[in-house]
Amino acid sequence: MNNMTKNLLYYGDIHEIILSVKAGKTGRRHVHELRGVMEREKADIAVLISMQEPTRPMREEAASAGMFKSPWGTHPRLQLLTVAELLDGRRIDSPPLGQVSQAFKKAPRAEAPKTQLSLEADTEEK
Repeated sequence: MNNMTKNLLYYGDIHEIILSVKAGKTGRRHVHELRGVMEREKADIAVLISMQEPTRPMREEAASAGMFKSPWGTHPRLQLLTVAELLDGRRIDSPPLGQVSQAFKKAPRAEAPKTQLSLEADTEEK
């Protein structure tokens, strides 16, 4: 099984998403194996991307993995996506990637001084 891991950081914790891409025929066994990898690696979400539509047994196996709760809602722990769905704009159901680095607070904005200092040269007549 070809797997790739994506780390997400939010609220000081690192969360992982495992991606598995299959080009050939897929079945329930592939979903079951990916679930084993997800649990062994302690990943929060795993995604199987394939060319074929998932079968009913594949969807049942994925649903049995449960849900992952994040500050942005709940997400299926094991997701099945086809290449066609991805090309049509469907995305992995995960915390938004643009907002996951919430572990660091933004620095407060600096305020300009109320009075401006003069840059004039000291001109004394001799």
